[in-house]
Amino acid sequence: MLRTALISLIIGLLLTSSIFLFLDSAGRGSSRALGKSWDPGEMRVVAGHGAKSGGGLFLVLNQAGQGIVEVASKSEKLDELSVLHVTLNEGSAADGLMVAWRTKLSREKLLHYRVAAAPAGSLWLSMKDVPGWEGIATSIGLVFLGPPGARVEIRSVELLAPVFPYNAQALLSDWTDFAAWKLHSINAHPGVNSSGNSHYPVPFAAAVLVVSILVYLSGFFILRRKVNIELRVVAIMFLICWIALDMIWQARLLRQLDATREAFAGKTPSEKRVEGRDANLFGFISRVREEIGPGHPRVFVTSSNDYTGMRGAYFLYPLNVYWQRKPPSLPLAESITRGDFIVLLKPTQLFYDSPSSTIQYGDKSRLSVRRILSTPTGDLFQVI
Repeated sequence: MLRTALISLIIGLLLTSSIFLFLDSAGRGSSRALGKSWDPGEMRVVAGHGAKSGGGLFLVLNQAGQGIVEVASKSEKLDELSVLHVTLNEGSAADGLMVAWRTKLSREKLLHYRVAAAPAGSLWLSMKDVPGWEGIATSIGLVFLGPPGARVEIRSVELLAPVFPYNAQALLSDWTDFAAWKLHSINAHPGVNSSGNSHYPVPFAAAVLVVSILVYLSGFFILRRKVNIELRVVAIMFLICWIALDMIWQARLLRQLDATREAFAGKTPSEKRVEGRDANLFGFISRVREEIGPGHPRVFVTSSNDYTGMRGAYFLYPLNVYWQRKPPSLPLAESITRGDFIVLLKPTQLFYDSPSSTIQYGDKSRLSVRRILSTPTGDLFQVI
C-alpha cells in the first residue's frame, strides 16, 4: 500500500513538474543563447571597496551600508536570459540585495528589483515576470545592503536561458531560500520569496496530488486484475503532500530560530534593541529621554513614516507622548504650550526654519522652538 502510494506520487511529481516547467520554458529562451557568465575579473566595483582574491571578489560595504558591483554587459537579451544565478560565499554578511539594470529602451532610467531572500550561498532568481526585465541590457549591477563595513564575497554571476533545469533550480530556490521575517510576517506566509513571479507550493502540491491519484487510478484500470482501489492509498498520498508542504515551513522556522539566536541570545533588552532593525531609532530616542529628563512633560512625536512614528512613540513610553497616525501630525499651535517637547523623526513633512527658530506646518501654524538635538535619524525641539 505504501509502496503503491510512493510510486504514484513519484510519477505524479515528475509529470506535474514537467508540465509546469515546460509551460515556463515555452516560447522563452533560445538554443543559441543558453547563458552568459561573469567571473570576478569582469566585475567593476561602483560603491564600497573591492579586492580580488582566491577566485572571488571581496566587497566591503561603505558608510551608507551599500556595495555596488556592475558586470560588463554586452547587449544581453533579457527576454532570452531570464534566470539570474549569483554565487556568494556562505559567510557573506549583507542583509539585502537588489538587482539593478538599464536597457536600450529605458536608456538612463535605472530599473531595479529587491530580492527577498538573504544574499548568501547559491542564489537562483527567475526574472521572467519582473517589470522591466526585457529588451537589450546595457548594464547590470548588484546592490548589496547591510551594516557599514559588512563583507561580501562574490564568486560568479550568470544570466541563463529559462530552460528546464534552470527553471527547476530557480523554482526550488524560490520555495526554500531563507528570507528573514518582515513586519507583515505576523499576518501571512506567502510560501515564496518572489510573490507573483513564481508557482506557489500549495497549488503545486494540490496538482501533484491530483495527478498522482489519476496515475493510481490509471494503474487500476490497466492492471485491474492485480490492483484494487484503496482509499487508504489516496489518504497516504494526501498526507505525504501535506507533510512535504509543512516541512518547507518548518525549515524556515528553524533557520529563523538560528538567526534570532545568533543575533540576540544572552543579551539584555537594551542590547537587543541596539542589534535590531531599530538600532538607530532606539539610540536616538535614548538620547531624547536623557535630554528630557525627569518629570511629566508633554512630548509630541511626528513622522511621515507610520512605522518610525509608532516605534518612536513606543520607545518614549511611559512619558506623556502624543502621536497621530494621520495628518496633521501635530495639533494646532495654540494647543502646544511652552516647555513641551517635539520629536521630529525623519522622514517628516514639517519644516524647521533655522534663522527664525520656528517649526512650520499646515497652512499657517508656526511654533517658536529651541533645537536640542539634531541627528540623521531625527531632531528634538523644546517649545519656547
